[in-house]
Amino acid sequence: METFGYVIDITAMVLLYLGFFMPKWRARGRESLIAGTLMYVYLCGVIYFTLMPVFLSLPRVITGPRGTINMHPFRDLLMGYGDYWRQIALNILMTVPLGILYPISRGRMRFGTTVTLGFLFSLWVEFMQPMLHVHRCFDVTDIITNTLGTALGYAALLALKPVFALVFPENLGTKRGRN
Repeated sequence: METFGYVIDITAMVLLYLGFFMPKWRARGRESLIAGTLMYVYLCGVIYFTLMPVFLSLPRVITGPRGTINMHPFRDLLMGYGDYWRQIALNILMTVPLGILYPISRGRMRFGTTVTLGFLFSLWVEFMQPMLHVHRCFDVTDIITNTLGTALGYAALLALKPVFALVFPENLGTKRGRN
């Protein structure tokens, strides 16, 4: 049954891309299509690893039991629970691409906007996890480390802007002299 849930979710993601996003980005040009597609694939990957299956889990949002909530920052680290360093590293790494891809896909280099989006996206994922799956929890540490990962991704984009500008000159403002 769970495999069926993944098939439904992935099919929905592909149809949404093909029917809505791809035509919109294609009409804006090659750079928008590539940047938008990369951002979409990244977001689908995060949803795959953190929330799926979604559609078959939706009835639990209303009637089902909830996962746990941890509002103590870095509790696992401080208490020595589990593989805390691995979890911290993975949560940071998971959102580094967001800090890179969001400014490229939007064609705007704004640190505050990018980090705020990283925070809100992480908050949404953390809120949805215990709603959709009993074995998942809301963890404030994940929000902190995901937001840090977004900021580090933005810093990497700044450091590697000349490299990214080879593929996305218009989106990064290097073709027409924008900043």
